[in-house]
Amino acid sequence: MNIIAVDKLSGRQFEAFLEKLLLDLGFTNVRQTPISGDFGGDILAEKDGKTCVIQAKRNARTVGVRAVQEAHAARDYYGVTDSMVIANRTFSGRAKELAHRCGCTLVDRLLLTDWLSGRFTSSADLFRYISEEGITRYRISNDDLVLAYRALKEKLGKHVRVCDMDTQGKYSSSAYRKRWGSWNKFLSEVGDSPILRRDLTTDDLRAEYSRIRTSLGRVPTRSEFSSLSAHSPDRYERSWGSWNAFLESIGEAPIKRHLIPKEKLIGEFKRVRAMLGKSPTVKEMAQYGGIAPTTYRRLWGSWSQFLKEMGEVRQRRNIPEQELVNAYLKLKKQLRKQSLTQHDMNKYGEFSSSVFERRWGSWTKFLSFVGDTGSKRTGITDDDLKSDYLAVRKKLGKTSCSAGDIRQHGKFSLSIYLNRFGKWRRLQEIVDESP
Repeated sequence: MNIIAVDKLSGRQFEAFLEKLLLDLGFTNVRQTPISGDFGGDILAEKDGKTCVIQAKRNARTVGVRAVQEAHAARDYYGVTDSMVIANRTFSGRAKELAHRCGCTLVDRLLLTDWLSGRFTSSADLFRYISEEGITRYRISNDDLVLAYRALKEKLGKHVRVCDMDTQGKYSSSAYRKRWGSWNKFLSEVGDSPILRRDLTTDDLRAEYSRIRTSLGRVPTRSEFSSLSAHSPDRYERSWGSWNAFLESIGEAPIKRHLIPKEKLIGEFKRVRAMLGKSPTVKEMAQYGGIAPTTYRRLWGSWSQFLKEMGEVRQRRNIPEQELVNAYLKLKKQLRKQSLTQHDMNKYGEFSSSVFERRWGSWTKFLSFVGDTGSKRTGITDDDLKSDYLAVRKKLGKTSCSAGDIRQHGKFSLSIYLNRFGKWRRLQEIVDESP
């Protein structure tokens, strides 16, 4: 059977199609997750006494390892027993390997075709089913959403708020947030000024937080709250000073990252390692871990030192020059900066700035090699440097900072400090003498 009719579906149409198909295949209690904040799962279903979260991937090419990672993470989030990825294409070798390691079921194009062959007699029968069930009309176009918004705005004769859209609109506000990222971004897109509700009270803000917390069954992270709430976390920060201050005001003590036991840090590292099937890089730990790599650096000195203690150091020597250049250019594009600092490279890069310094002699020489001029040093005062030093010292909780601390965490290049103060000890003396 040719399943080209499935290939022509949009992502949301494919989810609706699978929802009906799973029911035909004997699954029960089949339902789609919310449009926004699905946390890697599109469909929840039950069969043979087991519950499963399913990610639907209607792709134009091979499905990679990320789909498996997200489905595996969604299994823990929804508290179900199994995870599955159903795709209209094949899976990459890495995706298959990870799925085997973490017990995620993969349904590729071949298996999906077998499923459909057991349900439909021909490709024409499949196409007719998709058309008659209205699946192809499932997707809401941007024009439909804009027209619905303008119709409600004309009816109300005023700015349309999220609650107005949810109670009186043709579509819920979540459809707009899913498409544009936030309600205010949608308003900007259609030429309306974002709504800043000045009538919101602190009780209103607390009630909204309580609603989100109840729906999740736990304390939401700032990013989770931002994606699920009608109010931006910025509103809370303006009222309470910071997100953590708000949490403390309602008795929700935030986790102090520097108080996290080493055992928990190691446990989180092992979880990410098991999910990826290999030792994670700093970038992968930041992406998939629940604890930032900076916490590991603060306790172990560096990510490499932590890996060494875990017995997983994989020191790469003689890294090709072009690979280092490509890593720098890739990060520069990601950060959208004309030139990167050592701090940028240490915090976000695949390799630390010291690797570049060893290869080219200094960071400045490397920048010259790739044709970048580096950050302008004019205008940086002694007070700027002392403030940066004190900020790093406070961040690390130390009484004094080493040159390595500044290289890794400082806002300015270490060479700027040395050019200005001559010796590192001289800088420390000046800072200690300051009132």
